[in-house]
Amino acid sequence: MNPAAELKAAQMQTVLVPLTHLGQMLVTGDDAKTFLHTQFTSDINHLGADQVQHSAWCTAKGRMQASFIVWREGDNFQLALAADLQEAAQKRLQMFILRAKV
Repeated sequence: MNPAAELKAAQMQTVLVPLTHLGQMLVTGDDAKTFLHTQFTSDINHLGADQVQHSAWCTAKGRMQASFIVWREGDNFQLALAADLQEAAQKRLQMFILRAKV
């Protein structure tokens, strides 16, 4: 491994970087935007189609459960977070869906 050479290569050409440490969640449905806006620390309602924003999901006591980036794909939302948190976060988020169309 040669970090200096890798940095130089990235400055001069296109490089592919595996992001295997990240997991992804896709959130769809008529109520996806409203549901996510009520669950996360950032303003999902004003997230533009060409924007990515950092957000977090916290307990009622304010303890962070997961930190991630979120972006829109049409009416759907993609979340990228640490792969080891993805399954637990998805399971826990599903508990709060209730009657929402998500």
